[in-house]
Amino acid sequence: MLVRLVALLALVWGLMAHAVMSELGHRLQVISTVPLIASIVAFIVLAGPSKWVGWLNSRYIAIVNRLRNAKLTFSKQVIVGLLTLGVVVGAWTLHHAWQRSVDLQETDQGAYLTTSQEIARAGGPFQLLAQLYTGEFREANRNPFYLGLLCISPGITWGKATSTVAVLIAICGTMVHLVRRGSALAAALLLIWCAFNPALLETATMLACEGWLLLWISAVWWTIDTPDVDSHGDAAQQALPHWGALFFAGLLLGLSWLTKGSVLPLVLLTIVWLVQLHRSRASNRAGLMCSAGLFLAGWLIAAHPLIVRNYRAFGSPFYNENTALLFVDTYEDPGALSRSQPLTMLASEYLSTHSVVDIIWREASGIVWETFIALRILGVGESNLCRALSGGLMAMLVILGMSCQQRPSTQLAIIWTVTMLAIFSWYIPIAAGDRFPVPFLLIWLSFAAEAAARLAGISMQSVSS
Repeated sequence: MLVRLVALLALVWGLMAHAVMSELGHRLQVISTVPLIASIVAFIVLAGPSKWVGWLNSRYIAIVNRLRNAKLTFSKQVIVGLLTLGVVVGAWTLHHAWQRSVDLQETDQGAYLTTSQEIARAGGPFQLLAQLYTGEFREANRNPFYLGLLCISPGITWGKATSTVAVLIAICGTMVHLVRRGSALAAALLLIWCAFNPALLETATMLACEGWLLLWISAVWWTIDTPDVDSHGDAAQQALPHWGALFFAGLLLGLSWLTKGSVLPLVLLTIVWLVQLHRSRASNRAGLMCSAGLFLAGWLIAAHPLIVRNYRAFGSPFYNENTALLFVDTYEDPGALSRSQPLTMLASEYLSTHSVVDIIWREASGIVWETFIALRILGVGESNLCRALSGGLMAMLVILGMSCQQRPSTQLAIIWTVTMLAIFSWYIPIAAGDRFPVPFLLIWLSFAAEAAARLAGISMQSVSS
């Protein structure tokens, strides 16, 4: 069943990718043969006899079970050597990334700089905080955390430095987390991959909020994905997250929302995950209410300044100008659009002027491009195609790594990934780029690094035997 489902998804994606790319010029028509071939292979698997599919499914399960029991201890010399390589290469690639000039017209970098300069002239970060509580701060396109940080010294160097610090902390924290989970090799591999990753290097040298968003979201995962007492034991796999961890995770997601408005769905998705988790563990209702309550309490503590500002200034606690762009087909000025009519009227007008086929096509074609973007940020290379192809290999490791983990946090990572990529796919006609999925990159790379470390462990066992 699992193999047929994967094959069906690959078939649909391959055909959609071929159709979309074929419409966009001769060069992409040639490239579109890659997803077309993938869809043909998927169809062969999908239409194959039950014995063939059953054999594939059983082989995959056997590989996963073997990986779960793989040796994860390696010689200190190997680990130290890989870490040294990662540090040296990372310092070199980051140095070169810093040398690239900043295009203030690209994405929101110029707008962040201009707005932060205005905030600095108005009194700085403390005055910004005061204006959030009074509702005087009216910027509703970009959320205030990074603006408040940038206004301390509004300039290109300071802006790039704050992003670099956030990304480096996120990488180091994720490495420490992987070591706590028992795989120093995975931590070393993660560092090397990060050193070569173009999307991460760009995020570390931009005047934008994504570096800090990467840190907050990665930290949520470290918090919820608590280390096991026994990484192979059933008791450890069935453990629920501690209440303190859920409170801190809520606090971090609140900081995420203060940083960027598009992560608000993560709060609801985490609540859904908690409900599903307690039901699967046959937990009582009181346990669920305490878990959800502590998580939401943490979130409210961090997020309440923006909630207060939104309600005082705009009459809605979750107001964001960019939400209006969900109901148009091309980019428009979000401020003017949101002021022109209420969000409910924009949504109603969009649904009345678009057929079901239009809506399905927008989401389906968006999924094709968002999948390409997600693969691109996972990969390395000079061209987008090279990055996407190498990212495809990395995606296989991500899936393998997720399959090897039975922790509750793996389910949350899957829920976040699937839902947020679907939302970003809908947004493709308005804006697209690495900056949307890149905050989840370290979570994905962690799963890939653990899978690679387990594969290395199996290889070592085979050689020694």
